[in-house]
Amino acid sequence: MIDFNSYSTLVIQFFSDHISIALALGIAISYFLYKKPEITVKFLALCFFFVAVFYTMSLLSQTSTQEDNLIHKSERAMNDSAR
Repeated sequence: MIDFNSYSTLVIQFFSDHISIALALGIAISYFLYKKPEITVKFLALCFFFVAVFYTMSLLSQTSTQEDNLIHKSERAMNDSAR
């Protein structure tokens, strides 16, 4: 699974490479904030919620990978000391 830092770097790089898309997105968000602020704020809150869930999932996957590495490392050490 891709970690959060790599994903955020990809998003920033995409918007840096495609300035017109970034400007259009900024204008659209500004327009909808002006015309329909309640719906836009709810939509942005939903987006932030999904980002938080994705971030939590990436942290949990990193933790489980580190735990697996530690388990395998200690198992190898025990097998080597038993010989």
